[in-house]
Amino acid sequence: MRTQPDDAGLAIGYTKTLTVVPEFPEAPPPGSHLFGISVAGLPMAAVIRRIVGLDVALNHEAIGATLGFSEDAVFAKVSSDTSLVRHLVILPDDPANIELRACKEPALCE
Repeated sequence: MRTQPDDAGLAIGYTKTLTVVPEFPEAPPPGSHLFGISVAGLPMAAVIRRIVGLDVALNHEAIGATLGFSEDAVFAKVSSDTSLVRHLVILPDDPANIELRACKEPALCE
């Protein structure tokens, strides 16, 4: 069961969620967390979810149901008055090699 307002829903079956957050002192430790952890209020760069089974979504991003296999990704939104270059390499099956860099100037992200 997903209870956060921006991601409310229910999945019955196999689910795996990968959340990418920048490194900072309050960030949860990297790695797998069998029963999940709360990411409410964290500055997330990306969330990737795989579901095999039944998924019902009831939130402002998605309303509907899926039966079978689905994989979706949601990337962080940047406000229209912000200039930012983001370099993000996501490897859902190899989380240890995920790369995330966010730079205010393009030359700093190269």
